[in-house]
Amino acid sequence: MSINFDENQPIDLLTSLSRARNNVPLSLRIRASGSTAALVMDIIMPHIHRWQRIHFILPVAELARLHMHHCPILEQLTLCVFEKEWHMTNPITNPTVIRSAPLLSYADARAFPNLDFTGHPLELPSLCLLKVTDDQMLPFLTTPNLERLELQYTSRDEDVMGIPGDALGSFLTRSGCDLRFLSINTKEIPRKWHIADLLRSATSVRHLSVTVADSWDFMYLMRTISSSNVLPRVVHFEVRDPGAVIDTKMEQYRAMLEMLPLRREHTALEKMELFLGRRSVGGPRTPPAAVVQELRGLVEEEGLQVRITARSRPTSSYDDVRLFDNFDGNTVEYTYIPAFEV
Repeated sequence: MSINFDENQPIDLLTSLSRARNNVPLSLRIRASGSTAALVMDIIMPHIHRWQRIHFILPVAELARLHMHHCPILEQLTLCVFEKEWHMTNPITNPTVIRSAPLLSYADARAFPNLDFTGHPLELPSLCLLKVTDDQMLPFLTTPNLERLELQYTSRDEDVMGIPGDALGSFLTRSGCDLRFLSINTKEIPRKWHIADLLRSATSVRHLSVTVADSWDFMYLMRTISSSNVLPRVVHFEVRDPGAVIDTKMEQYRAMLEMLPLRREHTALEKMELFLGRRSVGGPRTPPAAVVQELRGLVEEEGLQVRITARSRPTSSYDDVRLFDNFDGNTVEYTYIPAFEV
C-alpha cells in the first residue's frame, strides 16, 4: 500500500491506513509542517510495524517522535527536516531512535543528521547503501554487507562532529564489509576530518566520487589522493565540480592531471570522470584545450577511459552535454554551441 501525502492534501487521505489489513506493507512519502505534521504522526505511528519504505519531510519535533524500536520489514529510510527549519542554529536535542531494522538496505539521513543508535550496537545485515553527514552513528553500527557509503558535510565548524579516519576505519573493520563505492561531498573539508586518514581506512573502495566546492581544498584532496598509501584498490575516479571550483586558470586542472598518472601507477586506474556544473544561466563550462589534449594523451598512451560532462543552463532547466567519452571503447567528442553566455 503506497501513500504520497503533502500538507496541502486532505488528512482523510491517511485514514485508509486504519481500514487496511494489519499485515499490509506500507510505503509512505510524507511532507508536512506545523499542526498537520503532528496529526500525521498521530495517525502513522501505530502502524510502524508495517513500514516498508518511508520518506519523511517533517519538522524536527515530529522526527524526534520516531522511536523505531522494532521495524521488522523496513527496507528504505529517508529523513529530511522541513525546509523552513533547514537553517536552524539551535542543536537538535531529541534524536530519532532506531533499535531494530533487520531488512533495512537503504538509509539516507544527510538532511537530518540526528539518528540515534546509541542504545546498543545495532547490526543492519541488509544495509547496502548509507548516506550520512557525520560519524555520530558509525561507532554504534555494524553493516556486514555495506557496499556504498556517501559522506556529506556543509560546515567547517570545529564544534560540529566530523568524520575522522579512525571512526571510519573502526566502523569498516568491525563491519567486515566489502565497501566498493565511497562518495565525499563537502562544501569545505573540515579540519577534524583528517582526510588522509579517512582515505587510508577505505582499503576496499574501487570507485571514489569527490565533490568539493572550495578550490584550495580540491587541490589538497588531489594531492592526498596522489599518495600510494591511500585507496589501494581504486579503479574508477569521479570528480564533480558543482560550478565554482575548477576554473580556466589551470591550477585546479593541473592538480588533477598530476594525480592521474600516479593513480595509474599505484592502482591501475581504469576510469576517470569529470563533471562540470553550472550555477548561473549560460552554456556549458568547457575545459581548456590543453587539458583535453593531456587527457587525450592518457587515453591514447595509457589506455585510460575518460568521460567529461558539462552542464548547460540555457534557462531555468539544465542540460548535460557529453564533451568527451570513450567509456564504451569508441572515442566520441561533442561540439556544443551555447545559445547564449552570461
